[in-house]
Amino acid sequence: MSDSMSDTIAAIATPIGTGAIGIVRVSGADSLAILRRVFRREDRADDYASHMMYFGFVTHEGERVDEALAVFFRAPKSYTAEDSAEIYCHGGTVTVRRTLEAVLKAGARAAEPGEFTRRAFENGRIDLTRAEATLSLIEATSEAAARVSLNALSGGSARFISAAKESLSHMLAAIDAAIDFPDEVDETLTRAELLLGIDALLSSLEKASDETVRRRVTEGITVVLAGAPNVGKSSLLNAILNEERAIVHDKAGTTRDIIEGSLQIAGMSVTIYDTAGLRNTADAVEQIGIDRALARIERADIVFAVLDASRGVSDDEQERVQSVPRNKLRIIFNKTDLINGRENSILTDKFPPVPIYYTSAVSGAGIGEVIAAIRGVAEQTDGGGALVLNARQAELARSASAILREAKTNLEGGDPIDPLSTDLMAALSILCQIDGSDAKETVIDDIFRLFCVGK
Repeated sequence: MSDSMSDTIAAIATPIGTGAIGIVRVSGADSLAILRRVFRREDRADDYASHMMYFGFVTHEGERVDEALAVFFRAPKSYTAEDSAEIYCHGGTVTVRRTLEAVLKAGARAAEPGEFTRRAFENGRIDLTRAEATLSLIEATSEAAARVSLNALSGGSARFISAAKESLSHMLAAIDAAIDFPDEVDETLTRAELLLGIDALLSSLEKASDETVRRRVTEGITVVLAGAPNVGKSSLLNAILNEERAIVHDKAGTTRDIIEGSLQIAGMSVTIYDTAGLRNTADAVEQIGIDRALARIERADIVFAVLDASRGVSDDEQERVQSVPRNKLRIIFNKTDLINGRENSILTDKFPPVPIYYTSAVSGAGIGEVIAAIRGVAEQTDGGGALVLNARQAELARSASAILREAKTNLEGGDPIDPLSTDLMAALSILCQIDGSDAKETVIDDIFRLFCVGK
């Protein structure tokens, strides 16, 4: 990232290629002067009111480049809190590129990745949580991820960190009062209040930094269809996705590698994996597929153990089902169209009390219930776009939590409250790194380096 905040910068702010509109963004003290050099208003006037859109023409080296619209934003009421301008061209590689060339020749410097948002941060318009939320919103691949990002962009994360810092400041003040005025402040009462405060802060930090929730919201929910060969896993994948995604054949072992398909359920991204049939084999290639299936099961959020309702359950199948962690396990008895009216309950005797679904990939029976089970996990995870810290923020929050947990243990063990100030100050310093009020320059550089040029 360039050290110079005095340069006027410019970049294309829209994807390159055919489209209705292409935007060239300019920011810095010379924005208005540059706009006047490259844009000719149709009415030939030369004044630009802030936040007013004007129609005219982009010119470059005495030649008209495009018919366009332009807006000037006077500081501090702009994205960067600096004088800024935007030119709205017709979309297309040539017109947008030539417009940028005209702006650069008129005195701007090509912006580096994330430099516009970096300036917004450096100029105090946004904190680091809002800056990171900008990138998260751009990269969101599901409605849930977008809601979480928008909540942070609207100040949700900033308010949360501010409240946590304020809570620590109050606790530090209480400790100082107990030390400075021992005759007036009841240390026993102070100790009890500190424990309550630390408990409340720990609870909120741990909830906001929950790694499982963060991963599910930002990366999506992973679902694995696992089971022996020829139980109908591929047919189930096709039925759930409502498309012919996997090859289906009567021959056992058709699927030797992982096949995946994605869909949106309850606004969340869901990836479903059809895996190789689990069995003992001497085939080296098939064994690789089985090993991959087992690894995918270990990382999954939901594992549907698929069994063939028409042929009973083998000892190997029972053992494999029992090995799946209970919190992620669901059981599917597939091919119910072949059981000729036998009681479903007979099939369930060998298994733990987990949700069981009866399906027929041929008729579609039970597929809706399977999708509803996935939807239940999605709705429970999303929480309506509640606060979810990103990976960097969550790691810092967990570091602060570890310090507070140790402080709580010491306090409950009867340690004096004086040394507690050191722990609380350390936790406060970590929280300041989250919102950028005490973040290292290298960390800030790394964050903005992830942005695209023009944002």
